[in-house]
Amino acid sequence: ALDTSYFRESWEKLRKKLENKPKSSEILTYCTGGIRCVKVGAFLEQEMGFTNVKSLEGGIVNYSRFVREAKLESKFKGTNYVFDERMSEPITEDVISSCPQCEKPTNSYKNCANVACHNRFIQCEDCAMIYENCCCKGCFEQRKHAAENFPAKGLLEDNDKHRESGGKQPWLKPRPFTSVKLNLIFDEMFGGFQEEGDLKGALLHLLRKIRAEKILFVGRQYLFPLSEDFFGKMTIVSKISEANFNANEKFDFILVQEAESLCRTLQCIFDSDLIAKNGLTAIIHRNFPDDEILLLKEALEKRKNSLASAVLLEIGEGAYFVGRKRGWLL
Repeated sequence: ALDTSYFRESWEKLRKKLENKPKSSEILTYCTGGIRCVKVGAFLEQEMGFTNVKSLEGGIVNYSRFVREAKLESKFKGTNYVFDERMSEPITEDVISSCPQCEKPTNSYKNCANVACHNRFIQCEDCAMIYENCCCKGCFEQRKHAAENFPAKGLLEDNDKHRESGGKQPWLKPRPFTSVKLNLIFDEMFGGFQEEGDLKGALLHLLRKIRAEKILFVGRQYLFPLSEDFFGKMTIVSKISEANFNANEKFDFILVQEAESLCRTLQCIFDSDLIAKNGLTAIIHRNFPDDEILLLKEALEKRKNSLASAVLLEIGEGAYFVGRKRGWLL
């Protein structure tokens, strides 16, 4: 799997994943209905020079029809995502996905009921009732606020008015992120920030929830107690440029504290693709020059549309949360 959120992200991922493969390697592609496989096959052959590329004709839709008619056991397990009002088609009775809100096994697709979000995601029936078909607490509160205050429009009021009001509705974000997992991380992060009053407390609150299996610490390690009993598997380096990481190594959580050359450190993290999809990079740098804060914000703004993970910063006097296409000042 390429671990992408959008089809347009496939090309760069394919280049990296297959760069060392012999051009004669046998490659089989499959997708929902076969159309994207035609495009990927052409890319692999014409752009990358592979000579033995095959695709599943008609995709999983056609394959499921074939195995039913032939009374064969399906090698595809679970539910196939489809691009119509059904949203999914059961292929087998296996349930191999889980609700991101409670982790209960489910294969039920939803569109977030908050019209400002509308993310497509998986949600169990219990959480659908609790959150009223919304993907996170922020969207639930936003939709509730819109219904109570703007019943005719069903939309949230202008976000500048919300900010000018002093943020009296603390769960109302300017706009949700384009990833349900980022929205849930934001929920935990923002809740911890409000409850604990500082970023350190908010991070500890979050780490108890996200169950990070691989953690990377960069820089000076005096803000957090480095206990494997608490954090799990850790890698500790003073400078990321001096570290030797295994090929394709991914971390669920990266914490950068008072590191030298912060902008360069952040660039290394992204350019080396060290953070797992939907992971979190947290940066704490209390004594940071104002001119470099501006450069750091500009660098994140340029990367915001392509982020597959979240970035949390406490620099100078401000705390910022940045995810795919969105950013928010805590």
